[in-house]
Amino acid sequence: MTGGKGSKQGTPQGGVASPMLANLYMNRILKYWRITERRLSITLMIS
Repeated sequence: MTGGKGSKQGTPQGGVASPMLANLYMNRILKYWRITERRLSITLMIS
């Protein structure tokens, strides 16, 4: 593949670690979303 910038930082696209890091990130985001969603629903029930 030609073109683009060569970089020595970060995870290479298509690398082995790339999907694993994406899954870890998504897991954290979904956990946070579930926690805040519960707090919001509890707050709405109380009001």
